[in-house]
Amino acid sequence: MLDMWIYNLPRDRFWTYFSQMQEILWKFSDCLQKLCEDVVLNRKLMTKLQESRFDVILADTIGPCGELLAELLRIPLVYSLRFSPGYAFEKQSGGLSFPPSYVPVILSELSDQMTFMERVKNMIYVLDFDFWFQTYNEKSWDQFYSEVLGSMEIYWQRTRQLRAKYSTV
Repeated sequence: MLDMWIYNLPRDRFWTYFSQMQEILWKFSDCLQKLCEDVVLNRKLMTKLQESRFDVILADTIGPCGELLAELLRIPLVYSLRFSPGYAFEKQSGGLSFPPSYVPVILSELSDQMTFMERVKNMIYVLDFDFWFQTYNEKSWDQFYSEVLGSMEIYWQRTRQLRAKYSTV
């Protein structure tokens, strides 16, 4: 994946570049989902995390599992956000002011000194990231979250028992 991203991703054709970039990110998303699944469905690990009584989860938006862990462990979540493709997360969650005529889209390889045609290209990038490009396979992640949050009733009963046991200590 990394070799493809660094050396073999064609940067001369817009549609090829972003469609292949999305394909790479979806492969990465599948790896992250498998890792997340291995964590949240590992009863021993989840019990140990619960017993550790962490105050907060610090997560990066590059991997959408932090909020699921925070939900399951019932502790606050703090995001560390460097950037997301097309500033998608920043615009949706933080209300980032993003004038595309002045600010080049992340991953576009444009500079802040754009010609008119580069500004047009940047606007096309903005539209692509806003309406078509998905960093993650959202349908797969939604289904996974629903399965985990819907099937954890026994886990929560045991968690409540552990909390009751350790809150008196």
